[in-house]
Formats: sequence, C-alpha cells, structure tokens
Amino acid sequence: MGLQASENDTKTSEPRPKTWRPRAEHLIWLPALVAFVIYLPTLNHEGVIDDRLLILENPYLAKASGLFELWTQDLWEASAMHSSTQYYRPLPMTLYWMQIMLLGPKLWWLRLGNILIFAGTAALLPRLILRTHPKLGIPIATIISLCWALHPLNSEAVIWLSGRFDTLVLFFSVAALMANTHARKNILFPLFLALALLTKEVGIVLFPAVVLADIVQHGGLRSSVKAEGVKWLASLVVVGLYLALRRSLGIYGATDVLFGMSPSVFLSGLADLALTYTRLTFVPLGLDVHHWSVTRSLSTGLIVLGMFVAAFVGSFVYSWKRKKGAIIAACTLGCSSLMLAANVGPSQNVFGDRFWSLLGIGLVLVVSEAIETRAPIRRIWMVPSIAASVVLGMLTVLRGTDWQSEERMADRALEQEPDHPHWLMISSRHLLRRGFVDDARTTLERLIKIQPDMAKAHNALCVVELRSNRLEQAERECRSATRLSPDNASAWVNLASVHVNARRYEETREAAEKALSIQPKNPEAEYLLSLVHANLGAFDVAEQHVQRGLALSPDHKGLRKLEAQLAARRRQP
Repeated sequence: MGLQASENDTKTSEPRPKTWRPRAEHLIWLPALVAFVIYLPTLNHEGVIDDRLLILENPYLAKASGLFELWTQDLWEASAMHSSTQYYRPLPMTLYWMQIMLLGPKLWWLRLGNILIFAGTAALLPRLILRTHPKLGIPIATIISLCWALHPLNSEAVIWLSGRFDTLVLFFSVAALMANTHARKNILFPLFLALALLTKEVGIVLFPAVVLADIVQHGGLRSSVKAEGVKWLASLVVVGLYLALRRSLGIYGATDVLFGMSPSVFLSGLADLALTYTRLTFVPLGLDVHHWSVTRSLSTGLIVLGMFVAAFVGSFVYSWKRKKGAIIAACTLGCSSLMLAANVGPSQNVFGDRFWSLLGIGLVLVVSEAIETRAPIRRIWMVPSIAASVVLGMLTVLRGTDWQSEERMADRALEQEPDHPHWLMISSRHLLRRGFVDDARTTLERLIKIQPDMAKAHNALCVVELRSNRLEQAERECRSATRLSPDNASAWVNLASVHVNARRYEETREAAEKALSIQPKNPEAEYLLSLVHANLGAFDVAEQHVQRGLALSPDHKGLRKLEAQLAARRRQP
C-alpha cells in the first residue's frame, strides 16, 4: 500500500506576512530622532535676552506687510528695537514670520521650528560622513553623529529662539557639503550657498572651503577648474549678487567690523574663542551661556594664530597626499568661522556657544578621518563612543533646565561665577522689573566696581535712579554712559528723560535729537520731543512727533496718552 498525502500536504502553502525588522540602514535616522526628543522638554521655556525685541514683540512679524521690511531692512531695524547693526538675515526672519502668521508668537511653536531644523541637520550628518568616509559604515557614522547631536555646545542655538540663525546656517552648510560630494548634484552647491548667506554672514566661509576641497580632490587647480568651473562661477555670481543686494539696501558687511579692528584686539578675541571652545568641546561642564570676554595677551593671540596657520597648512598637506577634500574643508570651516567671530567678544563683551556650530562640523569630519585611517581605533570605538554620547546627553538635558527663564539663567550663572558682569546686568534688570529698586541699585553699583567702563551698567543705574526720582544721581550716571559709549542711543534717551523730569526742555530736546541722529527710528525719543514741544506750546510739531512715534510703536502708552490730550485740546472752542 502506497503512501498517501495528508490533507495539509495537499494545500497550497500561503505566503507569510512580511514583518518589519530593524536593519543597519535604519540606524542612520537615530541621531535625528534623539536630537528631536532630547529638546522636547524645552518647548515651553520662556523667551530670553534678544527674543522679546527680535521675535515675540517684533511688529514686522505680526503683520502680513512686514515681510517686505524683513527683506529690505537691517535685521534689527526690522524689529522692536529699530536699530541698525549691519546684519542682514532675511531667510530665518521669514520663517519666524510664517510661523507667527499661522499660529501667533507661541513659544512652543517657535521653538519647535528650531528643534526640527537641528534634527534635520542631525539627519544629514551621518550621510555626509558616509559620503566623505565610506569605509566607516553606518554604525560608526551614526555614533559619531549622535555624539555631535547630543553635545551641549549645540544647545544654545536650539533652545534660544534667536539661535535659529545658527541652526539654519548649519543645516544649509551641511546640505551644501553634501551636494558637493555628489558629482551630479554638486551644481546645487550655489543654491545652498545662497540660502546660507541669506541666513547668516558666516555662510560665506562655505565658498573657500569647497574651492580648496575641490582643488585637493582633483589634484590641482587646472583640473579643478575644468571639472568644477561652472559651479565655481555660479558660486561667485551668488556671492556677488548677495554683496550687491546688501550694498543696495545700505547694509554693509558686518565683517567690516573685523577688518576695522586693531590687530591686538582681533588676536585677543580669536585666542579667547579658541581657548574657550577647546575646553568646552572636551569638558562641557557648567553653565556656559554667554561667556564674558577675557582680554588675552598679545603673545597668547600670536600663539593661537600660529596654531591656526599650522593646522591649516598641515591639513592641506595631508589632504593633498590622501586626496581627501573633506579634511581641508573641515579645517577651513572651523578656522574661518572663528576668525569671523573674533570681533564679537571685544565688541560686545560676551560671546555664546552658538559660534561653535561650524567648528563642530569640522571636528566631526576630522574625527571621521582619524577613525577611518586607524584600524585600532575602529576596533575599540564602540563602547567609549556610546558612553560619551550618554554623558553628553545628560549634560544637554541639564543645560536645558538652565534655559527655563532668563532669571533662572542669571541665578545659575551667578552661583558659579558671582562677579560675572553680563549676568549681574541681567539680574539687576529683573530686580527692577519686580520692584526691588534698592537691590537693583546695589547690584549695579557692584557691577560698576567690577567693570567701571561698562557703559550699559551706568545707563541701567541711570534708569534705577530715575525710577527713584534721584535726578542728580541719574544725570551723573547717564552722562557717564554717553561718555563711555557716545553712540548709545538709549543712554541719550535716558538723559533726555532726566532733563524732562527736571523741566529743562532745551536740554531734553538736545539729548533726544542726539538719540535720533544715532537711531532715527526711536519711538521713545519721538515721545520726549513731543513732550518738549507740547510744553513749549508748539502743538503742531508735538503732533508730528507723536505720529512718527506711533508709526514705530503703535502700543506706546505715553504716545497714546499724549495723542488723546492733543486731540482733546483741538476740540476745545
């Protein structure tokens, strides 16, 4: 008797349903996911420092017609401050405008934009590493990118609403470098260069970085021109049009400040940036938001400059021998971005972590090169890299809690450095806002002892004394502020306020007109001039100043009150 097939054997086997299984290529999304999740707790943190004037209370972001001003005016002229700074950054301001037009100036909504941009960069970075160092493989590229995404030095640009300029220029920079690694897509580089330039001035360093990378990659200038000439020409046109646009708008290069500095000041700023970032890159401990600029000696500055030159020459020679354009591009990005930022500390007394962003990308490419060319490093990289990413993530979470409010930032900073001038200044402002006038005065007097030539401190103390109706002391501090910083329109406005309270109208007029000569769009100066002319009986002139002031600040209470008084006077028989 033969064997009979069972019923189950005669049935046609049905295909099993496909189940999703994680693969190595899915790891590449991990840095973006982690970068997004780790900053979610900061969504509802308050706006701090520049956020109020630049974004939250910016009248140009609150109206549809404001988009035109964002593209035709200086960054800070098209803000609630109405002051020229020679910065032209219309693209990120347009993104703020779009968000506010959609849902209003909600903190979570605006900060979500920053987080998404940063997560986008974290998604591009492992792909850039794989394009420039294909031997590394997805796991190593992912871990390197994860360490970068979790580094606390990135937190300022992400959490601070006003840090979008840095997160966005970083995104376009990585996208530009990615495009340059594709033979068929490198013509997209000029597009990303243009977007970076419209985001922040430092984007211009992309052009020399890519030109040097191309020369190295193709083995010489002649072959590079032949292969990349069209891209270079298009990039030159982009840079030329960008500079022409700035000139046509009367917004001259912000980098002119750098070239107008004395060599010793430049070297001091460069050394301060380099030494601070070197320490924080490897030991990112403590609250490091807005570092107080430290004057470095000329010898220190020369040593740091020599190290920059040596790093540049060494990276070029190494890149030339190995035909690795990514290394010279990394060095150019890092060195050039720090040199362009070298004026910030000396000119503003403080600098932030956000200037580290392009340097950080350069370091990522250098680390990738070291791991790719050193087999022993590749064998032991996993455990220490994962441990480092965990530690960096914990530090970033702690840093996020310090950004809950400006007042908390000041308190935390002063716990670690009680004599920090920048945070003493901010602390006094919050004390005054809460009505603790005497405490604010004590804080500012302490600050002036530490930093006698700090014009902002004298100006702030003038406001405190004016609030206490101590006009003689207020005038003394205001005059100190105008002497130390003659181009500070705020100091002249406060001096005019002192004079108008003392009913010295001619001196009020002179101080207010001086403020307008420095900052033509100053609603407070217009208000003071309207008071002067109203008290002197020149009601028509007073009305003109009222209307000019309201055009700049429609919600100015003093101007609205005076407008109503002038209108009531006109109605009288």
